[in-house]
Amino acid sequence: MEIFGVADAMIALLPLLAAVGLFVATAPPPLSTPQELAEWSKCDPAKISYWIGQSVEYTEQTKWDPAEVIMSRKSGDCKGNASVAVAALSRCAGYEPRIIVLHPVDGQGDSHAVALYTDHKGRRGYISNYQHGLYAPGTPWDEVVAGIPGGRFEIQARVKI
Repeated sequence: MEIFGVADAMIALLPLLAAVGLFVATAPPPLSTPQELAEWSKCDPAKISYWIGQSVEYTEQTKWDPAEVIMSRKSGDCKGNASVAVAALSRCAGYEPRIIVLHPVDGQGDSHAVALYTDHKGRRGYISNYQHGLYAPGTPWDEVVAGIPGGRFEIQARVKI
């Protein structure tokens, strides 16, 4: 049986240390307010959805909680994630975000809350939990909704929070 020396052991651990370092370097910062999220993301919906996906554990909610509650407890469902996205985008100049409740077209399955928005260039987009999409100005909202993964949806209700 061959015994490794300290140097051999350290060399063997390099790939693991590099992976841990890469993970730590790419993990989003712990943020607790929508303002902090807007500033960290530089109002980029892709970064906002990334932060939500990496920072908020999916747990079913029985009610609509404010974004600050979701961000502080780091858990929520699509309602909470949509609240976080809208609250962050609301702090960005030129963005017009809103929460929309979607219903499956075939009536099968659950409703789903998402953030739809128009950005400062007139483009339309969505943030759905950790996913996002961006479309050309004037794209009909039903086409934006059709791009949301998870099923065929139609707009059921607009939510005022």
